Amino acid sequence: MEKFKINDCKITVDLKTCIHKMYSGIGASWHAIEEPIQGHGGSAWGGNPSPEDEKAWQCIYDHAAWLGLSFIRVELEQRMYQPQQDTFTFDGYEMKVLYRILDWCEANKVDVLLQQMWSNVSWNAHDELQGHPNTVLKSSPKDIQAFAKGIASLLEYLTKEKGYNCIKWFCMTNEPGHDWSWFQGENMKPVPITPALKMIFN
Repeated sequence: MEKFKINDCKITVDLKTCIHKMYSGIGASWHAIEEPIQGHGGSAWGGNPSPEDEKAWQCIYDHAAWLGLSFIRVELEQRMYQPQQDTFTFDGYEMKVLYRILDWCEANKVDVLLQQMWSNVSWNAHDELQGHPNTVLKSSPKDIQAFAKGIASLLEYLTKEKGYNCIKWFCMTNEPGHDWSWFQGENMKPVPITPALKMIFN
C-alpha cells in the first residue's frame, strides 16, 4: 500500500482492494477504415493488412491476445458498406477487414462497441456541404430516414447474417455536438442526433 499527500489532499492506493470493475475490462480502438480520409478525420484509417494475408493477421491476433484486451471500439464509416443510397457493399475490401477484426473479437469473447465514425457519403450530405471532402465528411445526413435504414441494414447483416454476438453497443457518429466535430448541419453547426437515434431503433 502506498500513501501520497498533495497539499491538503490525501490519496491511498491499495492494489488488493477493488472498488469498481469496468464492465468490459481494458480495451482499445481498432479501425477497419482503409481508404485515406480526404478531410479532418484524424488518424482513423489505414494500417491493416490485406484480409487475405493470414500470416499478417495472425501476428496481429497474437499481439491483441498478449495485450489481454477484453473490449474493442471497432471503427468504420458508412461509405464502407453503403457508398450509394441503394447500394450495399457488404463484400467489399474494407468490410472484409472489418470481419477480420470482428472474427477475432467473437472467437475471444471480446465485447465490441461498433463505432460509426462518420458517414462520408456525398449522396446523403447536405447540398450546401457538397463539393469539398471535409464538409462532406462532417455532414449530418440530409435524409435521416435513409441514414437510419442504412445503419439498420448494417446491424442486421452483422448480427443475423454474420452472427456476431460480440457486438454489444453501437454508436452512430463520432464526437457530435461541437463546431469542430462531425454531424454538422447545412451551416456547419452541430445538429441534434436524437431524431436519428429514435429512427434507427424504432
